[in-house]
Amino acid sequence: PDIHVPRDAYQAQVGRLRRALADLEDRERVDAKARDKDVKKWRESLAGEAHKLEAELRRQTEAAAKVRARLDRDKAAWFAGVSSDYKTFSKATPVCLLQYCVLPRCVLSPEDAVYCAKMVQLLHALKTPRLSTLVFCNTLLTNLATLVVSRTEMEARHLGKFLAELLACLNAWARSDEVFARECHEFPGFNQVVGAKADFLVYSKYQRLVRVWHTKLAAAFCQCLGSKEAGEVHNGLTVLSELLGGPFPIYDTQHADLRAKVAALTEAAAPHGQSITVMARSIQGRLVTCQDKMIKLVQRKTDKRGEGEAARPAPP
Repeated sequence: PDIHVPRDAYQAQVGRLRRALADLEDRERVDAKARDKDVKKWRESLAGEAHKLEAELRRQTEAAAKVRARLDRDKAAWFAGVSSDYKTFSKATPVCLLQYCVLPRCVLSPEDAVYCAKMVQLLHALKTPRLSTLVFCNTLLTNLATLVVSRTEMEARHLGKFLAELLACLNAWARSDEVFARECHEFPGFNQVVGAKADFLVYSKYQRLVRVWHTKLAAAFCQCLGSKEAGEVHNGLTVLSELLGGPFPIYDTQHADLRAKVAALTEAAAPHGQSITVMARSIQGRLVTCQDKMIKLVQRKTDKRGEGEAARPAPP
């Protein structure tokens, strides 16, 4: 079913076609040797392609709206059989969703990986009863090392694609208080209390939680890359390659930790073979490229989870 419409991609392509049409109207920018009938043919082709994409976007938008309306109507019944006790459903529902629905499918193909990430985001946006978005993400991101070990190379690549899509969303919520207020504030998925009265996670605490998740992810990758098993190292590099330059790493301390681990795999005496050495060198280059984009963390006082504070920009 249609649960997400790539509106930006459609609009970007239509914009390119419209600009090409405008160039055809400017005779000074058209090849002087082009015949009028050729220009007319090009114009009709570009206009037809633009209209086709616009019509396809409308159809997809209408279909997605119908699917979302149906899901919104049925959401109360999805976890109706789960115990109403908060301690039970806050943990059982997201864990079962991850174990039986998301993980088996997200590793099948790139399309399934994106679909699973978008579905998780949609379940959150629909305010699905008895589904904790926080517990779901925490379970996934704090157990990455165990999820990577038993995968084939393609499954690891697809898992990385799923993580990239999901992390991009989590990072966006942490980056802007306006986005957080619109998409997370007082949503059932962000209820953190054990009891009858709701206690929703606030923006400042969510930012700290995201930093904790990134710290846990970095530790999981360092564990994989430091393993004596070549398969685990290979899968760790494969998943990491899907995240680099995007949603992870985004903090300087974790970037430095990963660079050190990857650098050890590029040495001539690396024990895992030439293929892993080549992969590590490629990732090492990408880590150098994105180094300037890292957010600096102030390493003053850290708690037991290894959490730091994001550095504030100096006053002008």
